[in-house]
Amino acid sequence: MIVLFKRGFTLVELLIVIGIIVILSTVGILKFREWYENYKYLEEVSKLEYLVRRAKVIALERSSYVKVRVNGNNLVIEDCGIDNSSCTPVASYRFEFNLDSTRSVTFSPRGLAHSWGSFCISKDGMSYKVIVNREGIRVEKGGTC
Repeated sequence: MIVLFKRGFTLVELLIVIGIIVILSTVGILKFREWYENYKYLEEVSKLEYLVRRAKVIALERSSYVKVRVNGNNLVIEDCGIDNSSCTPVASYRFEFNLDSTRSVTFSPRGLAHSWGSFCISKDGMSYKVIVNREGIRVEKGGTC
């Protein structure tokens, strides 16, 4: 008696496997998109904190007053000289997410906060604040802008 072994897959088995792969890849793509948006947002928060700290360093390097202000979705760093009168732009950075501030911040030639304020970046109900005051520069999560 000869026994024949069946080799290969049936069409139903292949369709089930393809269906499972499609479902898993759809869920994976949606989660990846969500993860990527959060990654970009946190990158912008880090960039905002870095730029405020960079303005402090510029004030120390140039021994002059340096102002940081928001203009639309742009963060503008300006050198105001040693007398803090006329300001010239040093750099301007554009942000993808909503950027807001309570008021402009000025660093003295010694790197201390001459005027205090906060910068807020928000997206879909989430927000982070970069707060500048006499204690220094810190980042807080949450709250409203």
